[in-house]
Amino acid sequence: MKRRHPLATLVRLASMRERKARGDLGIAHRDVADKADSLETRRNELMAMLGDDRPLPAHIALTLRIQGLATAELVELAAVELDASETRLRTDRRKWQDAAHDLEAKEELEAKKRREDATVAAKAAERVLDELMAARHQAPDQRTKR
Repeated sequence: MKRRHPLATLVRLASMRERKARGDLGIAHRDVADKADSLETRRNELMAMLGDDRPLPAHIALTLRIQGLATAELVELAAVELDASETRLRTDRRKWQDAAHDLEAKEELEAKKRREDATVAAKAAERVLDELMAARHQAPDQRTKR
């Protein structure tokens, strides 16, 4: 089994965290949209009830008034739910941004480490090549003494 470089493991973990945070952010966006639609529906229901100006019998007026109060409470509840969803959206956006910055930093660190490793390997290869060339150009009697 090939051993993975520790920085590659960190990058992989950061990538998984970033993908999860991005997914959570998408869910939060969808939740905010659903709550906004719900609030709009509740407001439309309330406006439909309040918009009727014709004279009504007392028992129907009382029923509509009770339904209107219940609908107004539902509108208020929907507004509170929307506010909570927007707060969650902001929190999830912050988490995703942090995860994305963390991933970017780890990727840059890994790239820097790979460049440093390549530089060290190139210098080692040059040294070996220099030693081979020096050994080749030694006098024939010096080569046999070794």
